[in-house]
Amino acid sequence: MTRSIVKYGMPIIIGTALGKNPSITFFGGYDVFKINVNQSQIVSGVFRTLADAEIEVNWGDGSSNTYSGTDDQAYSHDYGSVGDYIINLIEKSKNCLTKFTMGKSGTDISFDIGASPRGLTFLDVQGSNTISGNVGTAPIGLTFFAISGYNTISGDVGTVPIGVLRLYIYGRNTISDYTTGIWVGAKQRFIIVPVSPGGLDATEIDNLFIDFDAGVDCSEIIIYLTGTNAAPTSASQTARDHIISEGGTITTN
Repeated sequence: MTRSIVKYGMPIIIGTALGKNPSITFFGGYDVFKINVNQSQIVSGVFRTLADAEIEVNWGDGSSNTYSGTDDQAYSHDYGSVGDYIINLIEKSKNCLTKFTMGKSGTDISFDIGASPRGLTFLDVQGSNTISGNVGTAPIGLTFFAISGYNTISGDVGTVPIGVLRLYIYGRNTISDYTTGIWVGAKQRFIIVPVSPGGLDATEIDNLFIDFDAGVDCSEIIIYLTGTNAAPTSASQTARDHIISEGGTITTN
């Protein structure tokens, strides 16, 4: 069942039970970010917006809340029973949502990373999420990018948004390539733990370390490349030694 309201003469879908096609759509002049809630009862986390901006969250059960503020705005919604719902998150100003987290243990939400709000700088989704898509389609302004749970993120490490300072990708991701990347700034965490059929081969792992050493301030970095990633070879030994000498920490297979 779909319910709608009318704003500025155009309908805004505000809640659809069931369905499996999350995306950003456009209704009544607003961007709408759709999040599937899959056989779960409680969702909780944090929102943050630009100054003087507001988001409206329609939970898919007929209820809604608004959030606004450049500091963390905690949210929690209990559906009363386990079920499937679609959350519609409406940005009242273009790209105004800057932070989205979901940390409820056991909760499964899903969406395509390429359909996530374009203004995000901080994305942290835990629980039992089943987020999908290509890592290269994530919002380009991300500085904190963390996905765990049962996600199936794929793609080329070199397409991770250039400004990411903290990268954590766990779960069932199948990231499997590294061609080249532009690595700048003071990276702090770079953690990718894929499963089969994902994983970088030895040459890709070596090239990643060499490129990091050439372009990144590694004084605080923690690099963790395990899972189905190959072990590095002697080809990157000099680069790895230099990263460690600068203060970085490296864990590999």
